[in-house]
Amino acid sequence: MAFRYNTSTGKLAPSTPQFAYNPEGIQRLKVVDPPKIQWAVKPMPPPVPHSPLGGDQIFGSLVRNRVYEQWPIFQAKDGVPVHLKRGTRDRVTFMLTAGFTLCSCVYALFQLGKLINKK
Repeated sequence: MAFRYNTSTGKLAPSTPQFAYNPEGIQRLKVVDPPKIQWAVKPMPPPVPHSPLGGDQIFGSLVRNRVYEQWPIFQAKDGVPVHLKRGTRDRVTFMLTAGFTLCSCVYALFQLGKLINKK
């Protein structure tokens, strides 16, 4: 026999086990197995015809994989940083980028100074 506290009378009253162990009609959660995942299978893309120069037929040699051509240059142990391995062109590009960055930082600080000292 199960008992339950009756809030209106303030006494214990006989009850069914379902109501005695689940007050206010609160029920236990039912454990449900999640649905199985079905992975999508992507269709294979159609093969792209290649030109003899590399890349596709439209762009030809403009879009070809040059990794294997450049690999020996970048892997050489000659003490030169990787971003300067290809010579003068890389050095000029690096210096221009560094110069523009420095000028931009100085300009940003100048503008912040103008905002702070605004009268």
